[in-house]
Formats: sequence, C-alpha cells, structure tokens
Amino acid sequence: MNPKAKILVVDDDKALTRLLKTRLVQQGYEVATSWDGRDALKQYDVFQPNLILLDLLMPEIDGYAFVAELKKRDQLKKVAIIVITSVITIHDVFQLEGVNDFVMKPVVMEKLLAKIEKRLRSQKKHVLVVDDEKEVAEGLARRLTFSGYQVTMAYDGECALNMAKEEHPDLMILDVMMPKLNGYHVCRALKLDPQYQNIPVILLTALGVIPDQGQGEEFGANACFSKPYDGKELLHKIKELIWD
Repeated sequence: MNPKAKILVVDDDKALTRLLKTRLVQQGYEVATSWDGRDALKQYDVFQPNLILLDLLMPEIDGYAFVAELKKRDQLKKVAIIVITSVITIHDVFQLEGVNDFVMKPVVMEKLLAKIEKRLRSQKKHVLVVDDEKEVAEGLARRLTFSGYQVTMAYDGECALNMAKEEHPDLMILDVMMPKLNGYHVCRALKLDPQYQNIPVILLTALGVIPDQGQGEEFGANACFSKPYDGKELLHKIKELIWD
C-alpha cells in the first residue's frame, strides 16, 4: 500500500462516508469526503486525489455528471475511480469512461480495500490501436487516453504484429482491411504463438453492417465490431476483456 495516497470519498450516505473515511485513515490513506457531486468537484480541485470512491445517485450533480465533468477537464487519465453503488448493472459501469472498478452496496470492506490497493499499485492498461486510417486511429486513441488507458498506434498489419510482440499490450484493437498484413492474419499470428495468444483482440471491420463474428472467432478474435461502431459498447467490451 502507498501510505501517501489520497482518496476522495463521494457519497450522499453520510454514515457510509464517515465509516469509509475512518477505515481508510486507519489504513494510512489521506482522505477527503463530500456528500454531493458539486462539492466533490471543488474538493477534487483542492485535494487532487489519486483515487475516487464515487456513488452514482446523488443530489445536485450525480456520479454520471461528475465523471462527465472530469472528462471535460481532461482529468480522467490522472485519477482512478471506483464506483460504490446499489443500483447499477455491470453493463452500466463498463460504459462509463474513466471508471476503473466497482463495488456493490452493502460494502464488504475487505473487498473494497483490496481493490483500492490494487488500483493504486497497478499501471495503466496498455491498448494497441491499429488502423490504416490515421484519423480513425488517432480519434480512438484520444478517447481511450481520456479514459485512463496508455495507448500506442500502428498503421499497417506488419508494424502492428511487430509492436505487439515488442510491447505485449493488454489488448489490441485491430482493423481488418490494412496494407501489408490484414487484421485477420495479424490476429491469427498472435493467437498461434504461445507467448502472445492471451492478448485479447478486438477486430474492427467495414466489410458489412453486421460484423462476421464467426470468421473473427476462426482467427482467434475475442470480439468484432463494424464501423461505425458504438463507442460506449466498445469501451464496455474493452473493460470486460481486460478487467480483473
């Protein structure tokens, strides 16, 4: 554990907020608290936390709007966020850009403390984005960077394969139609190599309105999306594939 880590607890349940602060201080963390999203934004500016424990349903500004404001300020890549709530589905939290994990209420303190320690210790997840259309690759890279990922890019299949082997990313997003080596062949090459077969691969294709999931699976892809894709659904899938 990093004893100097700073945690901002944001929840309108005052009893829970006090309990969390007490336990976190006992663990050696520096803690600030807030009971609504508007005040939490002010606290964030002053306190500059390393991690935020965030309820979603709150007065004034709720957790969704709080995250959206941090995104607008380009702060999501600077802080880890763990959602604590009783009314959420995994699908909902996976679609929230910048949210790194979640815990359901009633909170099991040991589980929460383990997640906090892990998030503070862990490095950013590394995503390799591969597309021969540079504007598409750069647009996706920006969105992922805003969500707290480390992103590198490649613009052809041959380069992508070499970078994957050199950098061993946590996940690849791979366009199908590319020069030198297409996405299917890059995916197959990785999946047939024991050193790299565990890297999750998401294929992007413009070959049809409905992506060919069967063909993608034949080459070892973990998921397929067709362009134009739903950004929230793609983010959901990324988290589903690389979250612990």
